Amino acid sequence: MSSEVAHYVVTAYPPGGVLCATKCNFLEPSTETLVIAKSQRLEFRSISNHDAESSSHVVLSLPINGRITNLLPIKLPQIDNCLLFFMTQTFQYAVIGSAPGKTPYPVQTLASGHVRPSLLGKPAEGSPRVAFHPHVMAMHLYDGFLTLVPIHASTYRFVWDYAAKKGGEGGKPSSSQQQLMGEPYHLRLEESCLLDLKFVENYYDGNSEKDSQQIALLHQDARGLQHVVVYTLRNRQLALCWKKQRLDGASCQLLSLPPPTADFASTTSAMKDGTKKQVTGSLVVLGQRQITHLIPGKPTQVVVLPQCLILSSCRLGDGRFLLGDEFGQLHVLTITDQDMSLDTLGSSVLTSALVYLKPNLIFCGSQLGDSQLLQLFVNNSGKSNSVKEDSNSALSLLQEYINLGPILDLDWVETTPQQHSVVTASGSSISGSLRLVRNGIGMKEFASVELPGIQQMFNLRANYQDWHDAYLVQSYVTETRILGVVSANANRNEEVDTIMEGAEEEEEEGATLEEIILPGLDSTSSSLYVGNIEQGNLLLQITSRQVLLVDLVGERGRLSTWNSEIDIAVAAANEAGQIVLALRGGILLYLQISQERQDIQQVGKTHLSSEVSCLNVNPFSRKSVPETSMETEGRSSSKLSSIVAIGLWDDFTVRILKLDADLKQILQIYLSTEEEEDIESEGVEASSIATPSTRRNRNNMMARSLCLVTLDSNITSSSSQHDSPTSPSAGGVDMLFIGLGDGTLISFSVITQQDGMVSIQSKKEVSLGTQRIQLVPLETELGGTCVMATGDRPTVIYLAGGGGGSRHGFTPKLCYSNVNVSSTSQAPEEGSEHQPQQLGECSIAVNVATPFVSPQLFEDSSPGHSGGSSSSSSKHYSLCVSDDATLRLGVIDDIQKLHVTTCRLGMAPRRVVHYERLFCVGCIESGIAPSPIDESNMGNCVRFLEDATLDDVERIDMEPHEMILSMANVDLVTISVDTASSDTTLMGTKSFLVVGTAYALPDEDEPSCGRILIFSSGTDPHQDALRQEVELVTELQVRGGVYSLCQFYNGLLLATVNSKTRVCQLTCEGSSYRLEFLGVGHHGHILSLMVKSRATKQSSQLKLRSNENRIDDPTPSKKTLIPSKEEEQLAIVGDLMRSISLVQYYPDHKALEEVARDFHSNWTTAVEMLTDNLYLGAENWNNLYILRRNTKATNEEIRCRLDTVGQFHLGESVNKFMPGSLTSGQTSSTPSVGASAAVTRRTSPSKTVKKEKMSTPSSLRARRPVVNIGSQTLFATVDGTLGSILGLDARTAAFFTTMERAMVKHINPVGNLNHAEFRTFTAERRIHPAQGFVDGDLVESFLDLDRTTMQLIVQAMNRDGGWEIEQHDPNQQQDDDEGCSEDKAIISAQQQVLTTEDVIAMVEEMTMFH
Repeated sequence: MSSEVAHYVVTAYPPGGVLCATKCNFLEPSTETLVIAKSQRLEFRSISNHDAESSSHVVLSLPINGRITNLLPIKLPQIDNCLLFFMTQTFQYAVIGSAPGKTPYPVQTLASGHVRPSLLGKPAEGSPRVAFHPHVMAMHLYDGFLTLVPIHASTYRFVWDYAAKKGGEGGKPSSSQQQLMGEPYHLRLEESCLLDLKFVENYYDGNSEKDSQQIALLHQDARGLQHVVVYTLRNRQLALCWKKQRLDGASCQLLSLPPPTADFASTTSAMKDGTKKQVTGSLVVLGQRQITHLIPGKPTQVVVLPQCLILSSCRLGDGRFLLGDEFGQLHVLTITDQDMSLDTLGSSVLTSALVYLKPNLIFCGSQLGDSQLLQLFVNNSGKSNSVKEDSNSALSLLQEYINLGPILDLDWVETTPQQHSVVTASGSSISGSLRLVRNGIGMKEFASVELPGIQQMFNLRANYQDWHDAYLVQSYVTETRILGVVSANANRNEEVDTIMEGAEEEEEEGATLEEIILPGLDSTSSSLYVGNIEQGNLLLQITSRQVLLVDLVGERGRLSTWNSEIDIAVAAANEAGQIVLALRGGILLYLQISQERQDIQQVGKTHLSSEVSCLNVNPFSRKSVPETSMETEGRSSSKLSSIVAIGLWDDFTVRILKLDADLKQILQIYLSTEEEEDIESEGVEASSIATPSTRRNRNNMMARSLCLVTLDSNITSSSSQHDSPTSPSAGGVDMLFIGLGDGTLISFSVITQQDGMVSIQSKKEVSLGTQRIQLVPLETELGGTCVMATGDRPTVIYLAGGGGGSRHGFTPKLCYSNVNVSSTSQAPEEGSEHQPQQLGECSIAVNVATPFVSPQLFEDSSPGHSGGSSSSSSKHYSLCVSDDATLRLGVIDDIQKLHVTTCRLGMAPRRVVHYERLFCVGCIESGIAPSPIDESNMGNCVRFLEDATLDDVERIDMEPHEMILSMANVDLVTISVDTASSDTTLMGTKSFLVVGTAYALPDEDEPSCGRILIFSSGTDPHQDALRQEVELVTELQVRGGVYSLCQFYNGLLLATVNSKTRVCQLTCEGSSYRLEFLGVGHHGHILSLMVKSRATKQSSQLKLRSNENRIDDPTPSKKTLIPSKEEEQLAIVGDLMRSISLVQYYPDHKALEEVARDFHSNWTTAVEMLTDNLYLGAENWNNLYILRRNTKATNEEIRCRLDTVGQFHLGESVNKFMPGSLTSGQTSSTPSVGASAAVTRRTSPSKTVKKEKMSTPSSLRARRPVVNIGSQTLFATVDGTLGSILGLDARTAAFFTTMERAMVKHINPVGNLNHAEFRTFTAERRIHPAQGFVDGDLVESFLDLDRTTMQLIVQAMNRDGGWEIEQHDPNQQQDDDEGCSEDKAIISAQQQVLTTEDVIAMVEEMTMFH
C-alpha cells in the first residue's frame, strides 16, 4: 500500500483485569447476577444455586464509553429489579436498569451526568470514592469538596419497564417528569485528603430519613495521621456529629455495620412512648496493623493482625466480612457485641474485588492475576470446617478466569511457518506468569496409526440412548472396517489385533480400539452412510447398491434390505429414519423406515437436471440445556427433517427440496452471481478484483459438501470474554453451510416459515484453503454445537453472537478457528535427527473426520493452566481425523478465537524474549514479601525456559542492586579488525540474547552505572542433545541504565543509556568477544526509555567484498566492509517527557544524529515505527498518536518537525507495541490485492446504465471498494488487552470513518456517554478531537445489531456519501481528452448504493485480521 491515511484500532483479546465487582438482581428480580467492571466493559455472569461451575456463564456484556472506576447496586422500593450506578475516570456517571427486548443493548439509561472540573480545583488522587444512600449519592472527586447527587426515587415514575419490554423508548421521561437523579451540588470540606467515605447505616433521630443522613469520612492530615469524622447531612449542610482521631497509621478503608438488634427493639419502644432516641450503626476501620471497631458511645474494639495491606473486602453475613490482603491471603472478620476475631481461610490471587455468592461461593477479582471462583467451607461462627482434606485451607478452587494483565512485555513465537503466537510477561508479584497466546484451536492427539485410504468415517453408539460412542466405522474403496472400544480390564476369550492403545500407559483402567465385526453389517462394500436409528436401536448402512437395516442390540442381525438396480452415488440419512438417495442419472429417492414393521419404504421420487454431488438431511433442532447432567436423562428423541439440501454437478446452485412424496423444490441458491460472471466476461483486471491465490475457475463453484445445522453460542468457554452473548442466539440459529471444491466455505442463515417454505439471508463466503471441504457437525452433552470443515487448513466454525430482535432479523456472527494438532509425546525417538516440533503443535491436512465421544479413550484433556473450569470429556469435542495415511484420535480445546497457555513463575516478570527455542524472562524474585527482604538484592534474575515444555533450563542471578531493564534477541555480526593492515575480517553472524541492566543504588535518583550482557545458547554435547545451554559471551559496563535495546542495520545493536542513544558492535579478539560503542552517539534527551528501528534480522547481514576468488573456503576470509547505502538507517527514540525523536545513523562517519522530532510534550510509554515516515506512540494519559515525517518539504524547519496526523484516546495504558498480527487471515473468496473481501456496489434501479455502454470504457467502470491493509501492529496494555492497529488506505479509511459516524448517530450508548467525547485526545491541558483513527470495536459491534438498526446505519452511510472517494494515483498517466467526457458522464450517471450485506462483508473481513 502506497500510503496510510488512517489506522484501525481494535481489540483482539479483551481486558481481564477486574476493577470492581458486585452482585444484584439486575436482570431478573428472582435471580442474582454477578456484575464485573473490566476497563471499558460491564460483564454480567449468572449465579446458580445448583451448579457452581455454571456461575461462570456470561449472560451479557456491555461496552461503556469510558474507563469504569466505581460500580454500585441501587435498590429502590418502587421496582423489583436492582439498578446499577457506575462512574468513569472522567467523572461521568449513569444509572442503568434492565430492559429485556430493547436493542441494541437490553438496558435502559435512567440517569446520567458529568461532574466537570469548573472551579473545583485539583482532582482527588486515586480513583473516585462513592457511597450510596437511597436518597443521595455521595462522591469525593476533588480535593476539599464532597459532591452529592440527590435521588428522587419517591417522585420518579418508572414507566420505562413496560415500554422497554416492548422494545420501545419508554425509558426517557417526559418533560414534566422529574429526573431520577438531580443536579449535583458540592460542599466544602476541611478534610482535603479523603481516603474513604461511607454512609452510616440505620440512622434515626426522630426526623424524616429523607432529610438527614450520617456520612463517615476517613481522611489523612498533613502529618500523615488518619482520622474518622462523622457528619450529619441535612438540608444540604454538613454538621459535625462525632469523630475519632489518630487511628492506625495505614488505615485506608471503612466498613459500615447496622446497629445491633437490641438497639432496634429499644428504639421501637421509645418511639411508641413518643420519645426520640438516636440509633446509629458502627464503623470498622481496616488498617495495616490493626482493625478498629468504632461504636458511638461504647468502647472501641481492636484486633491486631500481621502487618499487611487490606486490598478488598465484602460482607458475608451478620457481622462477618471477608478480607483479602496484599499477600493473597483471605481472612474472615467476625464482629459481635462483645469482641472481634480474625480467622485466616487460605490463599488466593491478589484481589481487587471480592463478592460473596451464595451458597458459599466467593468471586475473587484481580488486576494482577487470574480471577478465581472459590468454594468456601465455613460455619456460622466463621471457623473453617473439617470438610477440606487440607487443614490449612478452607478454600477450594472451582474456576479461573484468564487475565493477561498487567502485560509488561511481549514477543513473537513462531509455532509454525504459517502461524505465530505471542508470549507475554504478565502479572505482578506472586501472580507473575508467562502467557502464550495463539490463534486457533489446539487438538491434543491421544493416539495415531497408519491407515491409508480412508474415504469416510462414521461413529456409532452401542445404544441409541447412550452419549458415548462404541464403534468407529471406516469406509474404504472396496470394504468397510470397524474399530470397537474394548475395556482394558475386560476378559477376552480370543486374541485380537490391537490397533490402538489409550494415550497414557499408566492408566490401566482405560480402553483400546480393536478391530471387530458387527453381525449384519456389510463389510465387503464401501459405505456411503452408517448411523444409529432411534426406532428399536437399529443400525442403518447404505452402500452403492443397497440399504441395510441391522439390529444393533439384539441377535436378529439384518432386519431389512432395500436393493437398487441403479448405483447409488450419494446418500444421506438421519437418526429419525429419513433416507435420501441420489442414483446415477439424476434420480432422487426419499425412503423412510417404518416404525411398526421395521422395514424400509419408498416415499417419494423425482428427477433432477444434473448428477447430485452432495446431500444433507440433518434436522434443525433448538434445544435448551438443563441444569442437571444430560447423561443421566439420556439422549432426547430425534426430530424429523422437513427439507433436504442438494448440490449438483455442473451446476452452480444448491437446491432445497421439501421432504414429501413430491420432493418439491422450494428454494434455489445461486453460488455464482451475475455480477461475478460479468466481471469475468468483460475481462476486468484480476489485480482490481482478486488475488492470484483466489479461485478463478468457476467450475470450482460446485458444492461438494452440505451441512444443515442449528448452531448455538453455548460452546464458547467461560473465559472467552470478547464476544457479547445476546438473547436472539440463545435458542440456536439454523444455518446452511456449503463446502466448495476449492476450499471456499459459504454459509447462510435459514428461516423456516410457518407454511413450511424456507428463505435464506446473511450470506458469508470465506476461503479456508485450496482443497475440497467436508463439513462435520460436532456436539457435546452440554448442547454446544459447532461445525468442523476439513481440508488443508481444518477449521472449526462456531457462533459467537449476533444481532437481531427476532429470528427473522438475526444476523449470526460466525468465528473461524484453525485446528492445530498437539501430540502427547514431544520427544523424538532415540537416534532420530529430527527436532521436536516447536511448542508441540503442527498444522495438518484433514480429508475426513467424525466426532467420537469415549471417556475411556479420552480422559480430561483440558490443561489446568489454560484457564476456565476443570472440564470433563462432556465439555470438549473429541473426534477422529484422517489424512492420506494416518488416523488420529484426539480432543480439541475450548471453542474460542484465541487460546492462552499459562506458565506460573511465582515472581514478577519484567521482560520476555523468545530466543533459540527458549523463553528468556527477566524477573524480580519478590516484589512483595510477607517478611522483610534485603534491599540490596531484590532477586533480579534471568530465567530460561524451554518453549515446548515450559520447563526451567537455567537461571542467572544479577548482582546486588542490579535491575533488569531491557532484553532483546538480535543478530550480531562478529568482526575482527587487523590493526596492521586495517582489513576487516568477517567471523560470521549469530543470534544473541542481549540484556540491559542498571544498578539502583539507594543514594541515587538516577542510575549511574549498568551493564550490557551478551548471552549465547547451544546444546551441551556431554548431556541430552535437546537440552539448551546458556553462557555469557561478554559484557559492557556503561555509565547509566540500559533502558532499551533493539536490532539495528548491518548486524549492529542500538541501545539507550540514560539520556543517550548509542550504536554497539561486537568484535573478536582471539577467542574472546568484546562489545564496544561505535562512533558518536546521540545526546540530548531527558531519559531515553525506548528505541525502535525497522531493521530486521535479514537486514543484519553485511555487504562484503571478498579478497579471494574462492567462495567455498571454510576458513575465514578477509573481506572489506561495505556499508549499505540503499536505505536510510533510521530509528526512533521515545523520551520520558519529550515525545518521539527520529535519529539517523551515518555509517561513513559512524555518527548518530537527530533529523526530526515531535515538539509536543508527551510522556511516552511505548513507540513503534509503522513505516519509514510514520511513527506510532502511546503516552501516560492513555492516548495514542501518529507522527509523520515531512520528507518532501523544501523548508529545513519543516523537515525537522514531526507532524501529528493521528490522535485517539484508547482508555488503557499501553506498555508495548510490536509489528505483526496473530491471525493468518482467512479471506473472502473475492479479496483485493494485499488483503480482502470486496464490497459489492449496486446500481440504483431508477438510474440503470445500459450494459453495452458500460462495457466500452472498462477501465473507467465502477470498482468495488475493498479492504486494503498496510502496517499491522499489536499492542499490549496494563489491563491485559491485546489489540491490533491496522493501517488503512484512503478508500478503506473513508468507508469505515463514514460507518463510524453513522453508528454514533443511530446507536444510543449505554449510560448516554458520548462516544466522541470519550475518544477525544485529552492530556493535561491539551484537548483535541480524535483524528486519523477508526474505532474498530465500535465498527465491529455492527455485527451484533438487529437488522433494522443495520439498515438505518447503511441508509445513513448512503446519505453521507463520504465512504465513496476516488483515490488518485500520481504515477498514472493522463489519457487523451477524446471520449473522456462521455465516459465521465456514464460514471456520474451511476448511483452507488451500499446494501446491508455489503457492509457486513466489509466488517467481517476486518475481523479476520485480528
